[in-house]
Amino acid sequence: MIDRIHPLTLLIYFLYAGMISAFSRNPYMHGLTLICGMIMLFTWNSFRTVARRIPLFLLFFVLISIFNPFFYHNGNTVLFYMAGRRITLEALLFGADSALMVIGVMLWFISLSHYMTGDKVLYLFGRVSAKAATIISLVMRLIPHYVGYIRSYRRHQKLLGLYGDGSFIESVRAEGKIFAGFLTWSLEHSMTTADSMTARGYGVTRRRSFSPFRFRVKDIVILCISVICAAIMTAGIALGGFATEYYPVIVLPAFDLPFISACLVYIISASAIPIISLIKDH
Repeated sequence: MIDRIHPLTLLIYFLYAGMISAFSRNPYMHGLTLICGMIMLFTWNSFRTVARRIPLFLLFFVLISIFNPFFYHNGNTVLFYMAGRRITLEALLFGADSALMVIGVMLWFISLSHYMTGDKVLYLFGRVSAKAATIISLVMRLIPHYVGYIRSYRRHQKLLGLYGDGSFIESVRAEGKIFAGFLTWSLEHSMTTADSMTARGYGVTRRRSFSPFRFRVKDIVILCISVICAAIMTAGIALGGFATEYYPVIVLPAFDLPFISACLVYIISASAIPIISLIKDH
């Protein structure tokens, strides 16, 4: 199972798989990152859950693609003029490529936030900075907890008939009441948490903790694959093999054997965890 993979291996793998797209400046690589990130999303989500997120990603893609030409007017291919400013095809395609890259990175980091639980964060960063690791762990735990509380509180208000369903002002007032109640509850909850940590002796002596994470053969294999592939991809990016020019005209990189090989390297590395995690531990 992916949940049993070592936290350090998970962190390096997801950072490589998601961030390599941010530095490649290549639409093919951005699309590949998005596809692999979507496949990773299906490894721990149902089809219905993923399908609910697709409209949000499409809206994000359309907004960035449309708004980019209104702020950047470079490019030789003029589509039309608006308020005396040029709307160019190059700016439109650059915005679409940027949106593709951002969505791909978001997909990988969504999976990272799912698998990198609070205990794994404490394991990785607890020895470096125990307080910072504790804060990060608490934030990762409390954000979904608070979101769930707000939804529950809103449902209770609707059942009591106190939620504004009329005008816009009434809805704003109802949301203000919900926020005030949530703020009061969160302050009380934070004080309870602080008292609980003090009662358990947090910060009194040097902290010791038990960790069930151990490096196994599959962890070493995935880590080696991620590091080697990251080195290959980084070298290709540094040599300009993935560079794409949008201004003043669009110049795509050559779709040659080195670039195809780089794409295959990324596909193999991005599918390393879903495949190797299926292997039973010995």
